[in-house]
Amino acid sequence: MTQNQRPDLLDAVRRADAEHGLLRQGDAVLVAVSGGPDSVALLDLMRRYADERGLSLVVAHLDHTLRATSADDAAFVAGLAGRWSLLCRLGAAGSTRRPRTSAPTWSAR
Repeated sequence: MTQNQRPDLLDAVRRADAEHGLLRQGDAVLVAVSGGPDSVALLDLMRRYADERGLSLVVAHLDHTLRATSADDAAFVAGLAGRWSLLCRLGAAGSTRRPRTSAPTWSAR
């Protein structure tokens, strides 16, 4: 690869899946998303790959409740999942309640 070429992450995912047989059409894939740039980029990458492969994605976010603004991260992740029509499971550390589900139901995918 020359200095001006950038690796295509989607191609790398395709190659790894083909080489190792990681996913089959119809599989569900849980993508943990903190709301930071790395996990949002991962979600976007997996969303594009899921469309190609017929995968169902579920977005998961755990609010560790360590920062006063951590609920904002959960809201951002839920909103992103909703914009992309993905099921989203939200949980909070120390919570005894079941995680909340936002965005469309499985049948809407």
